[in-house]
Amino acid sequence: PGCVDFTKLRLLPDRPDYRGKKREPGQDPRKGLHGKYGKTFRTVIKIIGWIHKYHPDAKFCVENVDFSDMKDHWAEVCEALGKPLVVSSDEVSYTRRRRAYWTNFAIPDDWASGLSPLDANTVLDEGRRAQKHVSTKGLYCKPIGASWKGMPSNPEANTGAPFLVIEAAFEERPHPSVEEAEQLMGMERGTTEGEGLTALDRLTCIGAGWDINVTSRLLSYFEE
Repeated sequence: PGCVDFTKLRLLPDRPDYRGKKREPGQDPRKGLHGKYGKTFRTVIKIIGWIHKYHPDAKFCVENVDFSDMKDHWAEVCEALGKPLVVSSDEVSYTRRRRAYWTNFAIPDDWASGLSPLDANTVLDEGRRAQKHVSTKGLYCKPIGASWKGMPSNPEANTGAPFLVIEAAFEERPHPSVEEAEQLMGMERGTTEGEGLTALDRLTCIGAGWDINVTSRLLSYFEE
């Protein structure tokens, strides 16, 4: 289900309300399950119900942002799908993406055993380093987002909290390239390449996707 109507990025000062207009102070612009994109969550829940009616042993994995602060919306989803596993991807990957995973197959508490945080600098082009931020748990990198703007061949992240690159050795490219973004999300370079696809197309899809370093481990418990 779409995450646009749940994401906390909507709460940034420069974000408009759900109608695209400047919001009033203190107004929560997120529509949640009532929004154009958020209501897809109710449809997903309905579809899972249809499937389980005829295939009661079918398994599912549903992912979205952590919107537990929207208590009524969160409670409705959890009542239907159960309590999710909430993961901050910087525990096992390159960037910090906090996501919730609802499943009906068991994921052990020590699911991340043997894994450790990854350094974003190791997958950036030569001479480029990731801008890192300080938290109580140490340094971290902001995630790759799904909103991009500008030239199709050289887009910029359209967010107030972008992943940025500093100390570019040869040219000023503060935003990640497609290939860098692919690796930051756990993909091999060139994974999203295709005829007629622009850098803007690819970065939009990459940012809207799953962090493979997280989901590959979680889905490994699917068959157990």
